[in-house]
Amino acid sequence: MDLEAKKVTLRHGPIPNLEMPDMTMVFQVLDEKMLDGLKPGDKVRFKAEGRWRVHGHRRRARPVRVSV
Repeated sequence: MDLEAKKVTLRHGPIPNLEMPDMTMVFQVLDEKMLDGLKPGDKVRFKAEGRWRVHGHRRRARPVRVSV
C-alpha cells in the first residue's frame, strides 16, 4: 500500500468487466482513507471500473494470508 500515492497492490481473480485474468497488479484508490485499517495479507473484496481505480472495498470476515 502507498497511502501518499493512493495506490494498493492486489492479487485478484478474473475481472470479467475489464476482460482481465487473475493476476497481481497495482490499483489507484479514489480516497486513501479506504485503506485505513488494512494491512498486507488482508483479504478484501473490491470493485474496479474502467480506469483501474478502486471505487470501494469491504474487508472479508476472515482475513487469509496468501504466500507468493
